[in-house]
Amino acid sequence: MNANIPKKLDTKVILSTLWIVVMINMLKADILSLFIPGVVEEVARTSVSTGASIPQLMLFGAIMGQLGIAMIILSRVLKYEINR
Repeated sequence: MNANIPKKLDTKVILSTLWIVVMINMLKADILSLFIPGVVEEVARTSVSTGASIPQLMLFGAIMGQLGIAMIILSRVLKYEINR
């Protein structure tokens, strides 16, 4: 066997790895945003201007975070055609 021929990576591995990177970046951004002065006041202003309460905004953020985790699992278990 020729050692110079690269092995083809499984699509499921690539997709799930990319989703893991996205989740880590989202978590990092959430944690680092806690250290930015004025963020709490901005969230309060956003909730007033959009008409959504802070718990509703937190629920939306939680759903978005869970969606990324679900995509990691789905990219591993779904068939190739669906993953595309």
